[in-house]
Amino acid sequence: VACTSTAVAPRPADPAPAGPDGPPVTTRIEYGDDRSQWVDVTIPATPGPHPTVAFVHGGFWYDGYGADLMDALVQDASNRGWAAANLEYRRVNGGGGWAGTFEDVAAGLDLLVDVEGVDTYTRYSV
Repeated sequence: VACTSTAVAPRPADPAPAGPDGPPVTTRIEYGDDRSQWVDVTIPATPGPHPTVAFVHGGFWYDGYGADLMDALVQDASNRGWAAANLEYRRVNGGGGWAGTFEDVAAGLDLLVDVEGVDTYTRYSV
């Protein structure tokens, strides 16, 4: 059995519409001392709290892949009125792997409960 895959560059997201309340606001929150331990939280300008989706990129835990893979999805979610958390984490060659990467993801998600405008109590499964 042979498997092949083709990498396709994601289509750039359309800019968020500036409604009567303005465009979404993105804030970077660091959850550790490493340069890869951060989460960008994008909140629509409309009154919240907003349903929230967290994006954790793939990439085999290697440096060649990062949170920018999720930029179009974050933009689309915020255009639809959702808050979006785009999480970055340490890779295998930078303190990640088992269990560091998993600890990073947990730490990044845990901090969302303190972000204004984010609804972390309603759960959705995709």
